[in-house]
Amino acid sequence: MNKKHLIVILAAALFSFFLYSSLYFLLRPAAMDNSQWIFNTPDETANYFFIKTFFETGQMQSFEPLNAVSGTMSLVHPRSTTVIDNFITPATFLGFILAMRMFAKIFSFWFIPFIIPLFSAFAILAFFYLIKETFNEKIAFWSSLALAVMPAFWYYSSRSLFNNLLFLDFTIIGFSLLVMFIRKKELMLLAISALFLGLALTIRTTEAVWIIAILIILFATLRQQLRWHHGLLLFFIIILSFLPVLGYQYHMYGNPLAFGYAPKIAIKAQASIMQTVGNLALPFGFSPINILRNIYHYFFKMFFWLSVPAFLGGLLLIFKTIKKKAKPEEKAYLLFAVIISVSLLLYYGSWWFFNNLMAKPLIGSSQVRYFLPMYVIGIPLVIYFWDEVLNLVKNKKIRLVAGAAIVLATLGFSVNCTVFAGEESLTAIYSTVRSYHDINKKAVKTTENDSVIVSSYSDKVFFPSRKVIFYWQDPKYLANISKITAQTKIPVYFYSISDNELEYIENNSSLKTELAEKINDKEGLYLLKNK
Repeated sequence: MNKKHLIVILAAALFSFFLYSSLYFLLRPAAMDNSQWIFNTPDETANYFFIKTFFETGQMQSFEPLNAVSGTMSLVHPRSTTVIDNFITPATFLGFILAMRMFAKIFSFWFIPFIIPLFSAFAILAFFYLIKETFNEKIAFWSSLALAVMPAFWYYSSRSLFNNLLFLDFTIIGFSLLVMFIRKKELMLLAISALFLGLALTIRTTEAVWIIAILIILFATLRQQLRWHHGLLLFFIIILSFLPVLGYQYHMYGNPLAFGYAPKIAIKAQASIMQTVGNLALPFGFSPINILRNIYHYFFKMFFWLSVPAFLGGLLLIFKTIKKKAKPEEKAYLLFAVIISVSLLLYYGSWWFFNNLMAKPLIGSSQVRYFLPMYVIGIPLVIYFWDEVLNLVKNKKIRLVAGAAIVLATLGFSVNCTVFAGEESLTAIYSTVRSYHDINKKAVKTTENDSVIVSSYSDKVFFPSRKVIFYWQDPKYLANISKITAQTKIPVYFYSISDNELEYIENNSSLKTELAEKINDKEGLYLLKNK
């Protein structure tokens, strides 16, 4: 191994940790001043709340008695959570919460936003080894550097309370250790590999199809290196890693196979194995039009400087395979890339939606998180393509200048896309979350400790400082909210972002609104009272 390459990759991984940590490092003073972290999405907010609750109490649920008052609708909880028997309960895979709580115990609770940046730095090192063993050291070197600044990887390593990136980090590390075991034959490497892959699957169990498919192919084709007892050890450790998750799912949902992403299964707690598989397989149907639409918007339009060369690099590798010039490792990589892409496009691609108020594809859209494994496995194909192109240039000086131009252009597009461009860039997220801290401080000063704040999309701003309700846009919801104001002495406020909302409440319920605090020119807190 080239020592210069290794030193550069180690430096890049270390730099990446600080780069990915910069968003929450810059937000830390506001969080310390406000005595809590605030996040830009309900998913991040809910994950943080349950990690904190689990860390402090040893319980992954939080009892909310007001849900008994609000009736069967159980309105008092933030988005990305569910309510079971008046307990606010995770609506996600529990493996992420379990893993993050474990790391919080090792490091400290305030280190939580920096755990994923740390493992992403390790994943860059693991990726270097994985690609080196598949292609060559040159492609591995540039692939690792490209991964470090690849927009989706950089962005979600910085937005560090989503489970997608920790899953991806553990998967990269797990497979790199498996390849290392194949080369070195040390059982400890296989055991640690199985642990990382098992943890990855507990964090995002929906990705099991392609991970299991890759493992089956590896064991089927490398029977001399991967014997049946190796498979048993791998399977045993993966199953062991699931036991805590299955136990908590049984405790909370009444069924070890039920989980928060399937609330009907969780609440009924009677899902059979076949019913669970049925809910997991193609949950959004099959729509070729939506698949093509997602490919266009979230690959070729959003990341064109990576997607186009990755596609062309894939074609070159296919052509090389047809000509029987590809190494077995390259053929395997191509096959695994197809398996991952087909699996993710079939599962998520048929789902066309927007989860931002701008109603357009952005780097912060859920689809970017879902397609992360595809983006990552495409990186070496990008480097492979440019390497083949540059090899056609015979003049060394021209080749060097052209290579530098490609690197600078790729870096420029990636930095702009991640940090500056669009309504959900990292700089935009920073500004937004800082404003949320200011709003939260005003709300906390205005409202009582046990009060409830009703809002459309601002539950992430107030929770868990205050109890929250986000279902109110229907007379039946408002009727249940009025039960809280009528039957308890707990103050209920409405956070309004427009006069139309106040008019709707007044005209469609027994509630009236009374200004408590003006937050800014358009937004304010209003006390809800029965007429």
